[in-house]
Amino acid sequence: MQHRIQIDPGWLTIAAPITETDLHQHTCWQLVLGHDWQLLLDDQALTGSYVIALAPGVMHALRLSQGVVILLEQQSAVGRWLKQQSAGKSRFSLGCDPALSPDGFRRWIEQQSQTHEVAMDAQISQLLTQLDGCLVADCIKPSQWRAAQVAQQLGWSESHFLHRFKQSMGVPWRPYLKWRRLQCALLALQRGQSATEAAHAAGFSDSAHLSRTFRQQFGLTIRQALRQFL
Repeated sequence: MQHRIQIDPGWLTIAAPITETDLHQHTCWQLVLGHDWQLLLDDQALTGSYVIALAPGVMHALRLSQGVVILLEQQSAVGRWLKQQSAGKSRFSLGCDPALSPDGFRRWIEQQSQTHEVAMDAQISQLLTQLDGCLVADCIKPSQWRAAQVAQQLGWSESHFLHRFKQSMGVPWRPYLKWRRLQCALLALQRGQSATEAAHAAGFSDSAHLSRTFRQQFGLTIRQALRQFL
């Protein structure tokens, strides 16, 4: 079966229909492109066939008959551009063709956000590069990523590291690391590993821990995700 999920540094793209999810929220920006999508928010239900951007931390449920969901990290150039475009709103529409392919949309939005590239803290940037290594090889064992150990490697106190990381990334270290571990688990599942194997590879205590975290982040069980887009 052709995989319909792609993970790149700062991006997670799901190109597949999605049955209605449970209520959940992300630390990332979420973009929905396609036709006949439905979003259930705290205050109302939305339907449409345009491109909608949803800010980090917004509780929602989603149903998508045909289209693409993209999750973008806040510190990326696109994430910074989306924050500016939102003008403080929790959701807004983007003026582009909802029928664009994932690659076509990526080219469009990267062109829009070119001026939002910023120089990141050099040591935080180096840390992200190390984490990105998990996307092309076996996941680095998570015991190396405890805040105290990372701070020691950087020559900082733990409190200084946590402050610098949140300042640079817009999200605290612990939820960000959880997000990156989920990406490692997704890649393991995509390679055909079991939930238990994926949990171990990504640093979750067991498959139940992975399952709970997965459902909180995506609003789907692992079994549903395997059936729909993995």
